[in-house]
Amino acid sequence: MRQDNHIHRHLLISSTAWVSGRICLMSKEQTLVVIGAGILGLTSALRLQESVSKETCILIAAREFPSDRSVNFASPWAGAHYRPIPVTNDQERREHALAQVTYRALKQQVLNEPEAGIVFLDGYEYLQSPSAAYRNLVGGYADIDGFRVLDETELPEGSTWGAKYRTWCLNPPVYCAHLLRKFILRGGKIVHCDLRSPNEAFTLATNVYTVVNCSGFGFGDPASFITRGQTCLVSNYCDRTITQQNSDGSWTFIVPRPLNGGTVVGGTKEVDDWRADPRLSTRNNILTKAAKMFPQILNAEGSFNVIGDIVGRRPTRKGGLRLDVEEIGGEANKRKIVHAYGAGDEFGSSLVATNALLERKGERVALLVTKGFADILVIGNQARPNLSDLSVKKLDRLYESIVTLDERVTINGFNENPDPQLAHSADPSIIEGLTGEAFRVIRKPDYNVVRAVLSGPAGGIVGFAKTGYDESDGTPVIGFVGLESASAFPGPACCGNAGPLTVIDAKFFSGRLLPDFFPRQLDLEIVIVKFSQITKEVNKSKHDEDKLLPEQVAMGFLLVANVVARTRPVRTLSEGRGFETSAHKLACFGGAGGQHAASVALVLIRAYTSLF
Repeated sequence: MRQDNHIHRHLLISSTAWVSGRICLMSKEQTLVVIGAGILGLTSALRLQESVSKETCILIAAREFPSDRSVNFASPWAGAHYRPIPVTNDQERREHALAQVTYRALKQQVLNEPEAGIVFLDGYEYLQSPSAAYRNLVGGYADIDGFRVLDETELPEGSTWGAKYRTWCLNPPVYCAHLLRKFILRGGKIVHCDLRSPNEAFTLATNVYTVVNCSGFGFGDPASFITRGQTCLVSNYCDRTITQQNSDGSWTFIVPRPLNGGTVVGGTKEVDDWRADPRLSTRNNILTKAAKMFPQILNAEGSFNVIGDIVGRRPTRKGGLRLDVEEIGGEANKRKIVHAYGAGDEFGSSLVATNALLERKGERVALLVTKGFADILVIGNQARPNLSDLSVKKLDRLYESIVTLDERVTINGFNENPDPQLAHSADPSIIEGLTGEAFRVIRKPDYNVVRAVLSGPAGGIVGFAKTGYDESDGTPVIGFVGLESASAFPGPACCGNAGPLTVIDAKFFSGRLLPDFFPRQLDLEIVIVKFSQITKEVNKSKHDEDKLLPEQVAMGFLLVANVVARTRPVRTLSEGRGFETSAHKLACFGGAGGQHAASVALVLIRAYTSLF
């Protein structure tokens, strides 16, 4: 068990909502259809309402809605809590990142929407056979509020390791009803239907160009399968979430439901088990293990007050959540299906499934194009999905800015012959393309513009080569770049994607970065936690009078970055070839180059240093 979070229950939809849904179907405004009314579907629909124009109608099409009860509609019946896991592979890294997105979003939601049925409370974890990944706190396992390893005296009988942290849990029926109510009050429409293909959703209106497939299992996806879960709902009160890994490999958990929703005791994870009825033997086994794990939950008679059994089929998928865009139809009738299903236990995916694909919250993009062709992608081939439509809704451009180059090239020897024989020439204005064609350069690009769009190490090298070297005095130039980064994903710890501590985090922790100037919110809280943890490890080998503060450890990061990682390699490579570093100019590049340049220059070039 990782995150138990399929949440479904249903809100009765009034006839007014049904009629308004039919009105939407008759409307001439553009309609965007979301398939599925589980957590993924409801949350995606709400996010879309926040991001698209008011003229766009958002329609949820689903077989079940909150208040409908079905073993195949898993969302309202989950335990609905979160527990971290050690990240050991790429899929778990992505799942961990999604879980952190959810964690931050629910912290905000619990403040603004107390009626949503969310609560933050202490979570306890007991392991009878912990792996090294747990003991060593691998892969961001400890990156959660209030984390600490439990003492042996705090562990129940049979457990050898445990942890405590602050986590969230919620009341799934209340939460699902809350999301649907918000969606309808914002003008969203619903329709009950049993679709057989995502393509069928395009027929729900005459102006549907985008469908978001949050159907849970997908439609005939061979990678999808069901995972049967059985839990027991009791009225016994519990003030915490508790998860225990049993020696036989099974898991036991206790999850309270806020707003007087009882307590869920679980559970099972049975792949491809299609039984819809609860097994009495499973209930007895679950409750027996829970009573032994946490006897404080039992009533005065030493038993549970059972309300009922819960059985649900979780939509699970090999490889995890499918999140991609599929284009269908010809050039004149191009449509898109955004697939976001197969989340299994990944509740966090509902908060990001459509953000990256529909709200364009990925990397910023610019278009580099020949001067005079800035509008080429806007004009396109002027194809229209419906020639008689007087209100054409154009898709937003992927790029946000355009850089035009004053240049011209043409195919050398071009004429009306569809297969010209191109003869190569010694003429320097004729160049060979990557696919073998001969091009004549009529006007060379303006490289002053090109420099503005180069980035990364290549951009830095070209930049300081063009600007740092002065042919009149011939002073050589030394250039340096930063250390190996944590990559775009997961990135530094402050990005909130379970990344490692980096030099960027040290700068952020020591106040050398201004978070207001970053395009995304930086997570100072996790950086503080990580530096506190690494400081504890460092201080284990020090006497009391020599113990360091987290701030000193962060400064140690910067010292190592400047002297060891940058200065020594440059000096070794330069002086090892007979070049004196003090006779050079120093060129630094990269977003943080300026913060390191002075420290590096004092070591490499010393007095009267010249910096670029």
